[in-house]
Amino acid sequence: MEVFHDIVAENFNVDHVLISNKGIFVIETKTFRKPEKANQKIHFDGQHVFRNDRLIVPNPVLQARWNAQWLKRLLKEYTGENFKIKPVVVFPGWFVETKGNLKNNDVWALNPEQLQAFISYEPDVLNQTEINLIASHISRYILEH
Repeated sequence: MEVFHDIVAENFNVDHVLISNKGIFVIETKTFRKPEKANQKIHFDGQHVFRNDRLIVPNPVLQARWNAQWLKRLLKEYTGENFKIKPVVVFPGWFVETKGNLKNNDVWALNPEQLQAFISYEPDVLNQTEINLIASHISRYILEH
């Protein structure tokens, strides 16, 4: 497994990229101060995220998708391959309630504790040679920028 943090891109940054035999995951981290009131939750409907029934703006789901698309283009440019990249939004310290089957959604919205479990249930899609290739190209990009 390879992990990269705070990759500076074109006027934005990618919080985390995780590369393992389970795939490539672009992780956007959103931290919010949690009020003292009970039943404070993040709700995810598959497209939008709500904190205590209020829409989170800007939309972190779109941000995660954009980050994944940026990394997909970068890896295509560097390797010639079209790798599938899973966008993920994590909310440390929050319970994340989802509507529908999150496993089938193109983006996951989770708390960090859920992330490891979700990844572990994914099928193996990359071998060690591919992981090394992807990691070396991301490292090269980081050094050049």
